[in-house]
Amino acid sequence: NDRKCDTVFNKKCKTVYDNKCKTVSDTECSTTSKRKCKTEYSTVEETVLKKECKQVGEEVCQKEPHDECKDVTTKQCSTVTEEQCHPVTKEVCEKVHYTVKCRDVTTQECNQVPKEHCFDVVDRQCHTKYVEKCRSRPKMDCQELPEVVQRQVPHEVVDEPERVAMKFQVRL
Repeated sequence: NDRKCDTVFNKKCKTVYDNKCKTVSDTECSTTSKRKCKTEYSTVEETVLKKECKQVGEEVCQKEPHDECKDVTTKQCSTVTEEQCHPVTKEVCEKVHYTVKCRDVTTQECNQVPKEHCFDVVDRQCHTKYVEKCRSRPKMDCQELPEVVQRQVPHEVVDEPERVAMKFQVRL
């Protein structure tokens, strides 16, 4: 029998603690301050423009045609020939039996006489005249008027800061 030999390495580990000590000194400082704030209000007057409107009547005018007429009377005449008669008395004498007898005889004597005949003629004369006619139309009349108003305005008031003691931390 042959014998065979091998070398086997077994690894063995172990943790070793080593104490190393040193002294550490740490100082931490801080200063804080607190401010006290409060809101106060003050009254401020300011002028603002306020729009005020009211309804008013606006007069609107325009020229409109208007016929004006009037009756004009004129005389219209014409000449016509007219027969004009009038009684004429004449003494007519006759001899009757050795005497003369007279008597009045009335006859009509007529002549052609020109005569003017007139009559009224009515003539309507018109002409156009422009007349201004006005009417009221509603309209809004607005103005901006200054008005003083008061309002509250906030503002921050800061008191003197309050000092807070220092903090020290020492770590060893």
